[in-house]
Amino acid sequence: SYYPKQENPFKNRLIISDEAEYLTNILHQCATVTDVKKYIQQYDHSFFIEDVFIYIDSLGDYLIVEPYQMITGSDPSYVLANFCPTITHNTQARKMERYRNGEDFLKAHSIKPSLDYCAALSDTMHVCRKKIGDGTLTTSIWDTQDKSVNLYFYHSYDSTVNFNLSEELAKGDHIIN
Repeated sequence: SYYPKQENPFKNRLIISDEAEYLTNILHQCATVTDVKKYIQQYDHSFFIEDVFIYIDSLGDYLIVEPYQMITGSDPSYVLANFCPTITHNTQARKMERYRNGEDFLKAHSIKPSLDYCAALSDTMHVCRKKIGDGTLTTSIWDTQDKSVNLYFYHSYDSTVNFNLSEELAKGDHIIN
């Protein structure tokens, strides 16, 4: 996501010297969006000048972290695509097909906390380009209540791989092929 460089407002904060360690520590040390925000506020997160991070907790609260701003909320129909919401007006965002499709889907359908509903929403928002792998490569749908994640490859929403996060985390650091 594009964010124009500006004078760094976080000069007096801790420097991120190892991005993997920083991001891992957030996941290991923070249980709620409030915890994540407190953690991030210690650091100069403008380090991630081209990134937007989204943290969501089991209460449905979310935190959007841009290079220079953070947004918290709990709107169950909040839609985001590849842009920084603090500097992108909705009129501009709607020019992006994936965002417009997601916003229109949510307006046309009652929200249902189900895997089928989320897969249908994801199907309307994915990007498909002529060359396979050029667009949305994977989609993940997270259930913060039962602590599971469903992964979909490319645009195949009829086939998923499900992981129970509690079981995977109990195994400690490991890699799944």
